[in-house]
Amino acid sequence: MILLNGRMKSLLMQRMLLSSKENSGQAFKVVEGRSNRKYTDEEAVAEAAKKAGYEDIYKQSLLTITNMEKLMVKRNLMKCLVILLLSQAQKPTLVPYRISVQK
Repeated sequence: MILLNGRMKSLLMQRMLLSSKENSGQAFKVVEGRSNRKYTDEEAVAEAAKKAGYEDIYKQSLLTITNMEKLMVKRNLMKCLVILLLSQAQKPTLVPYRISVQK
């Protein structure tokens, strides 16, 4: 359950009012915003990946987390680097929520 602060409540109310005027029946829900993942220690990531037998982990810089997942396959990435990944919590945001009506 997400507790709404004053700013979020205000935004929610504005969106609901606009929604009711423009798209009758449109609802919104609060979800966590998009997260940007990054390595906590690039040198330790490189060392762990090399230790696991991966060599093509560099371009000009260390591969991004998404590209490292493609190289290692996600489950191997999590085994090797789980303590070195940081996913920052983002601010909640409003997204359209479709209410399905069953007949």
